[in-house]
Amino acid sequence: MLKKISAILLSLVMFFSLVGCSAGNSNGNVADVNGEIISKEYFEKKFMILEKSYNEYYNQDIWTEEKDGKTFRELVRGRLLDSIIVETLVRQSLDSSDFELDDNELEEALSTYNSEIESNEELKKFYTDNGIDEEFIEKQIINQFYMEGLKDTIREEVKGSGEELDKYYDENVIEVRARDILLKDEESARDILLKIKSGEDFEELAKENSEDPSTAYKGGDLGFFPKARLEKELEDVAFSLEPGQVSDLIKTDLGYHILKVEETRTISELEEIDGMEDKADKYKEEYIEEKVAKEYGAVVEALKSEAEVKSFLNNIK
Repeated sequence: MLKKISAILLSLVMFFSLVGCSAGNSNGNVADVNGEIISKEYFEKKFMILEKSYNEYYNQDIWTEEKDGKTFRELVRGRLLDSIIVETLVRQSLDSSDFELDDNELEEALSTYNSEIESNEELKKFYTDNGIDEEFIEKQIINQFYMEGLKDTIREEVKGSGEELDKYYDENVIEVRARDILLKDEESARDILLKIKSGEDFEELAKENSEDPSTAYKGGDLGFFPKARLEKELEDVAFSLEPGQVSDLIKTDLGYHILKVEETRTISELEEIDGMEDKADKYKEEYIEEKVAKEYGAVVEALKSEAEVKSFLNNIK
């Protein structure tokens, strides 16, 4: 749990970058976004919902944990203000475009949300006690529609860049099949590496010497794997080698590894293998969503840089 909390704190510190910070107090409001005022009342309602969510998953002591001189509570409230500013900028931007909300979808979403609240007495009481009414809920849903609308626009643009996508599908290695020899002792590992370089068979050496019982009997065969499956030290090397190439020693917490890449696959190559079409489509979708997230972030940063935003940080302490 402590490790998880530390990771959350670090992510919040990295995110804490409000635009146009000001200590001043503009009548108790929390921000001014291109002339649109964000009230403290609105901010506090958003925070109460967020606080409730965190309290359901973490001990309430989390709020006093500190990172770089700020408590978790301060970091969360700072991040929340930043997210409200982003929501506002996105809505303002799309309002000046030809984007239109679908009233039927909005009504359906609001109806579904209200039904969920009505069926949950504890949540209904929480909303009632804290003045979280239908108008507030509708605004949250509308903001979400705007943000998804921007992402949909970006997604269509990404999908329309056919030549660029085809180049990625054809050239980018998406899976690697490799063999691994693991030894705890560095000197022993260097001896094995010399034998490999002198021409001895990697698979047989793995069977005879590897100290990884899960792969040694298979000649060190790891099978095909995508990125983010192995330790980063191993992954970086595996995806940098060509088929047939053998690595130098790679140090991890487990010991010393020697990798040999047997095969690599691109998305286009996967599509040519019977039964692998769905897997190829999954990789395509993941890449597109990765591009969408990156472009969305760039658009948000551009909106921030062009906006006139004042954040009244004293009012969120």
